[in-house]
Amino acid sequence: MQRPLAALSGGGTFIFAPLQGSYEELSQTWSASWARHDVIGAPAVRQFTGPDDRELSIRGSIWPEIQLPGLWRIEALAGVAESGRPVTFILASGRVVGRFVIEEVTKDEALIEGLGYPGEIQFELRMVRYTGGISWPF
Repeated sequence: MQRPLAALSGGGTFIFAPLQGSYEELSQTWSASWARHDVIGAPAVRQFTGPDDRELSIRGSIWPEIQLPGLWRIEALAGVAESGRPVTFILASGRVVGRFVIEEVTKDEALIEGLGYPGEIQFELRMVRYTGGISWPF
């Protein structure tokens, strides 16, 4: 059995592993909100209003010739994004990165072969921290 790199759980479990489709890049962005208040005769001051979105991007490639199970995985992840269900991102170390909603799935096919199958699929998942509220199905 191959060692997984990470998993997305929720709406199905998607394992990122070398023989199924893995990622090469993982980036996270944290941001905070600051309100600007103009002051007469002085520079504007800023007031912290709270944490803002936490974004996570996963970029990788699938080589269907050696990672055949990966051929349809990106469409399955797009289906989870369209369902509106949050997912949990877990690293192989067991660390739970957090709950996210998939906002965007990008898939680029290259090296198209005889039957129309791609020789390479590049993908990117862009996710934003799920902060609760109503998620459906209700």
